[in-house]
Amino acid sequence: MSAHLAPSAEPIPRYWLYGEPPAVPELRFVHIETIPERMRLYNWEVRPHRHDGLSHALLVGEGGGRLTADGVEVAFRAPALIVVPAQVVHGFRFDPGTDGHVLTMSEGFLAGVLAAAPEAELRDAVALPQAWTLDAGSDGAAALDRCFAEIRREFRAHHIGRASAIAAQVMLLLVAAARLAADRRRDSADRDGQGASPDRRRLARLRPMVDERFRQPWPGARCAAALGVTP
Repeated sequence: MSAHLAPSAEPIPRYWLYGEPPAVPELRFVHIETIPERMRLYNWEVRPHRHDGLSHALLVGEGGGRLTADGVEVAFRAPALIVVPAQVVHGFRFDPGTDGHVLTMSEGFLAGVLAAAPEAELRDAVALPQAWTLDAGSDGAAALDRCFAEIRREFRAHHIGRASAIAAQVMLLLVAAARLAADRRRDSADRDGQGASPDRRRLARLRPMVDERFRQPWPGARCAAALGVTP
């Protein structure tokens, strides 16, 4: 999903949560809601937009639809896990009656979880927008269902240790996403004789580099040197 949106006369809107005015997220902001809670208000359609400093993870348990991210449209059917990093222009068209959960996390919260993970694969798995179809009834699908259910329970309960409990479940979610990404790479390599394209891997490394340094942007030559490519 590395293609860019075609030029448009209309600016891409920025939102807090979809339909709400933009705001600066708190460092450890987390929010979770069901897909119908918001989508019923918008006729099951999310027009292309972006968020400043907020990433999404969706677990679709029933139904399906289409995700548009960075100008590329992908269909998905339940069960599915969808990841949309911060700043990515994205939109959805859900089939009416689709159900599942939408988890929204600030970059600060997600960075804190990733900082505790020694595996670089966890960061890479959420560096680009993705929509993974899950095997219904599989251990992986059941584990993700438990993660989202526990995050929602902790989010609503406000118990002691709430943030830590949510962070622990998000870590498990990231592990599941990294394993899904690895499985897809192996499937692609078996089918095509090669893994993910070099351009896609470089983009996955470039996006967090830009996000981390956007206040003091590096010149193109320095970014290229960090990626090991020519300007």
